[in-house]
Amino acid sequence: TYGIGYGLHFGLLYENKTYAFKMQFLVNDLFSRTHWNNLPYSLVHIKTENQIIGDNGYVEYDPTISGWELYKDYKQIIEAKYHIDISKQFDFGYEVEIGLDSMDYLHMPYVSIAKEFDEKRVKILYEHRFHSIGASYEDKNFNISVLSNGFAQASAIGISGSYLYRF
Repeated sequence: TYGIGYGLHFGLLYENKTYAFKMQFLVNDLFSRTHWNNLPYSLVHIKTENQIIGDNGYVEYDPTISGWELYKDYKQIIEAKYHIDISKQFDFGYEVEIGLDSMDYLHMPYVSIAKEFDEKRVKILYEHRFHSIGASYEDKNFNISVLSNGFAQASAIGISGSYLYRF
């Protein structure tokens, strides 16, 4: 099985350095498609007509299951994703960002507050979409972040680290 696909991604950025204001709009997977060749799938039939009354008086089923494993070519339409955010930098290195991610009629707003110390940046984040909280630390090209879906009783925690190398 293999797939071949295409998609369109683009973004717009407006920045006003006088007022320390930034606004960006991103679109991912616009008109995106993946063409799958020999994609496996199962066709299953279940019949429940086979029933008997047991010694205890309850109906007991003995289902018949049959099916086939098949392969077919399939064209997958990938849903477009939209992102817009507005950020404003205030005195003392604080930045507030308000954004919205949208996908398949699901709108997910978020708010983040960041503080910059020289080339270091600490960010506190609240995302409404998963009611998650997080924090990140950036130092030049290094970034590490922690995100959780709750504070007191988290059921999921995400840890991410990255390093940007320019060549």
